[in-house]
Amino acid sequence: MNIGNGRSGSDGGDYKELLTQPLNPSGPYTTASRPTSETHMQSLIPRLRGSTQTGKPRLSMHRHGVDRWIAWDDTFHSLIDMPTRRLVIVVLLVYLLFNLSAALIFWSLSKSCKLDIQDFNSAFLFSIETTMTIGYGLRSDDPYMDGCEGFPAVLFFVMVASTALDACLLGLLYGRLSRADKRGRSICFSNKAIIRRINNIPYFMFQLCEMRSHQLVEAHVRCYMVSRWPAYDDDDDEEEEEG
Repeated sequence: MNIGNGRSGSDGGDYKELLTQPLNPSGPYTTASRPTSETHMQSLIPRLRGSTQTGKPRLSMHRHGVDRWIAWDDTFHSLIDMPTRRLVIVVLLVYLLFNLSAALIFWSLSKSCKLDIQDFNSAFLFSIETTMTIGYGLRSDDPYMDGCEGFPAVLFFVMVASTALDACLLGLLYGRLSRADKRGRSICFSNKAIIRRINNIPYFMFQLCEMRSHQLVEAHVRCYMVSRWPAYDDDDDEEEEEG
């Protein structure tokens, strides 16, 4: 496969001019008419019927007969592949459930450790103070919780768990927001291609265009060809030979 360079078709009858004009029905695309907005840029690219105006596919893939829990064997990447809004909701719910669980533990230890926690609301606030390390107020006359033996272990567990939780959830958000999903929108391609013969070798050629000001370096292009010819199985060929 070769990628065309946009030259004119004056070097032979076998070569036809690369058609960039269909990208914009009103005229050929030139550098002087470079689009200045994303909407205009998107209008230059004829999208497939299965895609939206922004290039996102309208097709929805459903796999039948496959256990959905297989995807959760790799939980981290399964969460990264979630939509951003859904991932933010999951992060908030995980933080909420973790602080509610820690609040129940602190509330159960309130009397034995003299934490002076009167209700669940105070226990929830104490859990937030612990996980976010924003500092404690003196909740009792004894700043060391009356020598409660189990309370330091609980605090240590909550501190370690909250640190690990922060690392995982912040890693999920960073990994999701740093993905270059929209990078491909600035790369346009002609919706028509040609077959050019060079040294008696046919080449499938089309044109790529980078809408940004910098050039593409070491670009790798992968294409898919959709053939409308009917396909025959080997069994059909054997039956025809026997007949």
